Amino acid sequence: MSKKLILTAIAAVDMNGCIGNNNALPWKLKSDMDRFKEVTMGSVVIMGRKTFESIGRLLPGRQTIIVSRNPDYRVPGAMVISSPEELISQFVGRAFVIGGAEIYNLFMPYVAELDITQVMTTVKGDAFFPAIDTNEWKIVSFTMPYQAALDDHVMFHKRYVRRTEEEKAERKLGEATA
Repeated sequence: MSKKLILTAIAAVDMNGCIGNNNALPWKLKSDMDRFKEVTMGSVVIMGRKTFESIGRLLPGRQTIIVSRNPDYRVPGAMVISSPEELISQFVGRAFVIGGAEIYNLFMPYVAELDITQVMTTVKGDAFFPAIDTNEWKIVSFTMPYQAALDDHVMFHKRYVRRTEEEKAERKLGEATA
């Protein structure tokens, strides 16, 4: 059995897919930040340069990979790559794509799972998660909506996996006969 890299994109999105505004999160969701930390702790996290600079530091307990087009960009303690292919050729195991919008779009063809926090609001923003095509993705789990004491909004979590070619064909056949 060959080993490969398994990528999960993890993001909090509003009802229109917004994930950010002016290089910042458009909400305060403490319970979701705690969940993000728990899910990604001990793992590899992949982010773009702008996301890294908006955070301002490496995330403790995680191996950080930063994607940058600048071949001279360096961050002590992090690996810097220029493309998904560079990562795929060097890593096996699980890694989380954590943003921003350009990085989600760049890595989406390689992502096997989506871990989405659906924030039950709409906000003003300039960064959006790629549209989730239900012909390509299926929901395998979700939570009930909730809002903890220090959360700005109600939210729930959805986990998607990429459909197999057989599932896509069955889905297409079902639509044709409906």
